[in-house]
This record gives sequence, C-alpha cells and structure tokens, in this order.
Amino acid sequence: MGTSEDDEYDGSSGDENSYEVDFEEREIVIGYGAQFHIWADMKAFWEKNLSGQVVNLGDTIVYLNRKQGVRWTVEGTILKSRFKEALETDGIMVVYQGHSRHGNGACFAEKPDQFPEDGEPNVPGNHWGDGTTDDDGMYRMGKPFMCMPLSELRENLYLFAPVATSEEKPSKEDRDAHAQGSVSKLKLPVDLQGYVMYGYESETHEYWAVNGKDILMSSGWTGTRNDPYDIGATQMNCRVFCHFGCSTREHFREIVRGDAYKAWQRDDPPTDRFAYFTTAPAPMHGTLYFVHYLLGNDVPSQGESWAKCLWEARKLANQRLRRERVGFEIY
Repeated sequence: MGTSEDDEYDGSSGDENSYEVDFEEREIVIGYGAQFHIWADMKAFWEKNLSGQVVNLGDTIVYLNRKQGVRWTVEGTILKSRFKEALETDGIMVVYQGHSRHGNGACFAEKPDQFPEDGEPNVPGNHWGDGTTDDDGMYRMGKPFMCMPLSELRENLYLFAPVATSEEKPSKEDRDAHAQGSVSKLKLPVDLQGYVMYGYESETHEYWAVNGKDILMSSGWTGTRNDPYDIGATQMNCRVFCHFGCSTREHFREIVRGDAYKAWQRDDPPTDRFAYFTTAPAPMHGTLYFVHYLLGNDVPSQGESWAKCLWEARKLANQRLRRERVGFEIY
C-alpha cells in the first residue's frame, strides 16, 4: 500500500495558501456507540486543554489552529444513519467510539435518556443486535462469523443468529480472530432459546460453539441483514476512518484494507484513505487524545496532505497512552 504511516511525507494534495488570509476547513464526525454517549465530557476536555478558544455550538465545536492554518469543526452524533452519511462524505474524518461487539462492527443506541453521561447503565434490547430503527443497532464490518459468550447474550437479551449444527462448520478463514478455536456442538440453554432469530432455529437447539462455550453467530461485512448499514454497502468517501472500539486492528483492519474485502487502501504519496485502529481493549482515551492532538499540534498543513498532521497526532496520543498505561495504542 505504499509509504508506511511512520515514514516522512513531503508531498502536497492541494494549493498552498497563506493561512494568515484564509484557513482550510476540515471536518471531523464522531459516532458514539451504545454506552459511550460521552460527547459532553470530551468537549469539556478539549475546551479546557486546547490552547486558544474552542467554540461550543452544542452538537459541534469549532477550533482555529493558526499554526496549522486550519479551522476544525468537530461534530458528535449517536445516530447510525448520520455515521453512515459521514462515511460517504467527501474529504472528512470519521471516528467511531464504542463497543466493537466481539468483532461485529459498530453498535448504536438512540437512547440518550437511558444512557446518561454520568453512569451509562445497560439497557437490554435489540439495539445490541440488528436494531429497531435506522439509528440504532449494528453497523456491520466483521468476518462472516464471530462468536459471542452466553453471558453477553443473557446480559443484553437481543435476537441473535447462531449457526445450527445442521449447517456446515464455518471455516477458519470466515471466522473472526477471536473465533479461531476448536468448534463443537453446544445445546443452547433454555433461557436463551426464545431469542434465536427466525430462520436460524435448530430443532435440537444445538449450535456450533467455539471452545465449547461461545456461540458462533452469523455476522459479516457485506450483504448482511443490516444492509445498507454495513461497510460493503457504504461508499467510503471520507478521507480518514478511525474505529476506536476494542481490539479493532485484529477485528476490522483486514476487512477495511484487505484486497479480498473492502480494499479501502491509502494512496501513494499519502493524501487520502487514512485508517486507524486500536491494538487492545480500548476505553474512550483513543478518541479523546487522538482528536485533541490532531486539533492542537503545531504541524503546518494548510493546503497540504493531512498526513503529517495525522501522524503527529497519533505519535503524541500513543505517547500519552503509554505514559498513562491505558493498555492499548492507536495503530
């Protein structure tokens, strides 16, 4: 895919303008998943810690970085439809902050009253699965099959699509990184049998499971039950995509970048299609620090590729994540 993200870049993707006269406009949209409705907390952090004025407009903030020559607009949303719209918008940066759902993708919940920023209690229901509207439930970007612990199904109580033993065992190639163990039969406990989705039932209540305990489930990245809310049905026109859920490098990087999947690959020299993931279970710090250092770093970039500015933000964010021993880095 060309130049490494850690290499130097001296190319330009646009005209050079004096930022003392005009500022380049750059936009970031952050989609907050279920239990991660923390836009207000992040805004407060940036307002306190960025040098210069952050203009708070409710759903958006505006920050002017004179050294970069860039006026940044950052928007927060909890709506799945807005997240998809952002991915299909030319030239912007899109971030997902939330659960990766064991390799399913991204998961939204249009329940701000039930997901208060001061506690984020769990609310069971189908927003943890396929969803009930265009603005909640899964936005899929996983391998065709993944596995789910029985405890998670009991906690969230949504309709799910297990793989019956009357079907062939899914191949390793079609299974998520966390579903690579041995596959054997497991009888679904009685209390979960009523949550099996129509069309996926087994007469014997036996389903394939990984390591004798985690149920294999139908997922996918294209042509899924959630189409058009999967990455295969999305025309990714954004300039930067960040999935800052848990362990997203191993879950989704191949899906986004791989030739056999979405094949959304960066150009060379690097001006477009930047993508960033997490290396391990990740709380909110990835989005918080990455955006903070992207808005606030001193790399002049008006009229040029975003590359140097992005790489500086990732470097500074990872340094801070290591200092704080958060347990993951941005890849």
